[in-house]
Amino acid sequence: MPYTIETMTREWAVEISQWKYENEYSIYSFEQDAETIDELLNGDYFACTDRKGILTGYFCQGQSARIPTGDCYHYSDDKLDIGLGMHPALCGKGLGPEFMRCGLEYMTRQTPCVPLRLTVAAFNTRAISLYKRMGFTVERTVTHKISGASFFIMIR
Repeated sequence: MPYTIETMTREWAVEISQWKYENEYSIYSFEQDAETIDELLNGDYFACTDRKGILTGYFCQGQSARIPTGDCYHYSDDKLDIGLGMHPALCGKGLGPEFMRCGLEYMTRQTPCVPLRLTVAAFNTRAISLYKRMGFTVERTVTHKISGASFFIMIR
């Protein structure tokens, strides 16, 4: 496998906090501040590196993978919530399936037999297509409490 999941380090957290996604994908950019670094180091985030040890992305789980919803949707605890982000320079280059497969295998090893759930912006057709190829289906649409944007809750 070309990727490895590793414990998040402060160095990688700082690097991820500096990633800037373009256009509508900018909603996935982090703030470059101490609060963001603390979140990335809270134990829910994992770094993903390539064969050369270069940071290519991250995965997260639990509360860190959830969004605040404004329509009375409550995340149940019977599924593992996951999130992910690939380095902006690598997005859209066909690397998603192998990257995602690595993260899914890691998460599944940690919590076997627990269904996975992820939340994705409804406009992000590129990611949604990948998630469907990885076996996820849309369970429902929710509204982000702060931005009012539509997101899909997807289950596998």
